[in-house]
Parts: sequence; structure tokens; C-alpha cells
Amino acid sequence: MEISTFVERASYEEGFADFFEKSIKGHLQKAEEGRITLLEEYKHRKTVGYPIFIPIILLAGAMTLYLDPQFGIFAGIGLGGLLYHWIQGPVHKYRSSVKEGIIAQIVTFFGELTFSESKKINSQILENSGITPSYETYNGGDDISGVYDGVPMEMCEVELKQKNSKDREFTVFRGEMFHVKLRKNFTGKTLVKTDKGMFGNALGGMFGKLERVKLEDPKFEDIFEVYSSDQVEARYLLTTAFMERLLALRDIFKGTIQCEFSNDYLFITLATSRDLFEAGPIEKSCLDTEDIHTFLAQMDSIFQVIEVLKLNKYTGL
Repeated sequence: MEISTFVERASYEEGFADFFEKSIKGHLQKAEEGRITLLEEYKHRKTVGYPIFIPIILLAGAMTLYLDPQFGIFAGIGLGGLLYHWIQGPVHKYRSSVKEGIIAQIVTFFGELTFSESKKINSQILENSGITPSYETYNGGDDISGVYDGVPMEMCEVELKQKNSKDREFTVFRGEMFHVKLRKNFTGKTLVKTDKGMFGNALGGMFGKLERVKLEDPKFEDIFEVYSSDQVEARYLLTTAFMERLLALRDIFKGTIQCEFSNDYLFITLATSRDLFEAGPIEKSCLDTEDIHTFLAQMDSIFQVIEVLKLNKYTGL
């Protein structure tokens, strides 16, 4: 299958067709060749591996009935997990190769940015934030960091987990987090949180010294609740343009978004079940450029937020 040329559809894609020919096309071809090989390996492992689940289930059942029930359950889960991980090995290898070979190249189109599958945002940023839920376990990766149009930024895929009363972990946040360092130290702290309704809003006003900020945009007010220690500063920051970009960011990622202005940074959390950097199914050719269009649109929505802040002289950018 031949790689099609990239056809620019939007203004933010201007120049990418040439970049695609020079920097992406070769990586796509290499990834497609690797995908075909790994797909055959994946099919072989499924043929061999899935029937083995039956004796594992029978063994675990026998252990549960005749030996130790708890040991039998854990042994079944452990052996089954190892087998499943082995079967899925070629899929994980394919996805990793796409990230390292293609995503890492695409992000350089936007500026001095680098991609790392293993790097994650400093946990101190999460701990100091007023919009991060309480958590005990922090997992992160697929990090893009560097400088976009003179603005230091970082975005990362994050999963936060907490323990319940039975000491079992459950996910309290999964999605993207964005940290943008600005050239202005804010005098106060401003939080934009998802509206929790009348009861949630009443509780929200009890935290710290933050006061509820009333805005004139009814659509924004229906979705978000804003709290700040500086009412004047909050209104300077939450311009009509910024609110529009934040809503657009939420819509394109199809998730729940919150943000915080504090000290010299903007911090955004976007809870979503979608993986921003995942390759398509291993059964599907990676030569299709549709996923690239989607990725470029997502990145542009993030940069639009930064652009609005750059246009707002109050931020000092």
C-alpha cells in the first residue's frame, strides 16, 4: 500500500504537507512494515495463548476449592495476567514504535518540542494545585515539553489513583494535564472548575480564601464555576476569547476540563478516556493520515489557549 500525500485542510496545517514529505513519510513506511511483521506475531500468539486460559482457569478453580481460596484466585489472576501480557506484546511494541518514530517527529513541526513516552510532569505541580483530586498513586507518560512560540510548556498523559476503605485502588483522574509557564506572577489564585450544581458550588466557596467570581457569559457559567482570591485579576484573565478557547479545547478532547492561574503558570487538567498519542489498532494500516489530522487539531486547540494569553497584555507575554 502506497502512502498518500498529506492534504492540508485547515489554516493550522499550513506548511505541514511539505514537512510530512520530508520528515514523516519515511517513518510511516517503516512503521507500516513493522506493523505487518508484528501483526503476524500477534496472530500467532493469540492462536497459541488463548487456549491456555482454559487450563489456567481450571487450575485456579481447583486451588480455590481444595487448597487456599485466596491463593487460588491470586494465582489465576497472576498467571492469566502474564499470559495476556505476552499475547499483547507485539501490540505494545507497535504502539511504542509509532510514538517514538512518528509522534516524536510531528511535535517538532510546532516548535522546540520533544516527546518522551516515559517522562511525566513533576508531581510537585500536581500537589500544589487546587484542581487536582486527592491521590496516592501517580502514573504518567507520553510527555510533550519544550517551548512553543516563546512560551515554556508541558503536557502529559496522567492517571491518578486513590485507595478505598478496603485498601483497593480506584482511578480518580485519567486524562491530559498541561502546564504553561508565563512571564507574569499573578497576585492571586484563580480556579476554573467544572460546575457541580448548587450544592457543590456552596461547598466550593468554603475552601480557603477564594471567592466565587460571577461572569457575564451564560454558556461558560452553565459549565464552570470560578473562584479567585482576586476578583479583578480573575476578570482580566477570563476574557471572552480565553473562555471560548477553553470551551473549544473541552469540545475537541471530549472531556471534563478545569484550569488554574497561580504564581507564574496556567495549569489545565482534562479528564478524558481518549488516548491522545495512541496508534490505531494493529490490524489497521498506519499509512492512513486521518489520525494525523486529528492529532494536529488537538494540538492546535491547546496552542490557541496559549495564543490568547499572549494577546492579553495583562499576562506580560
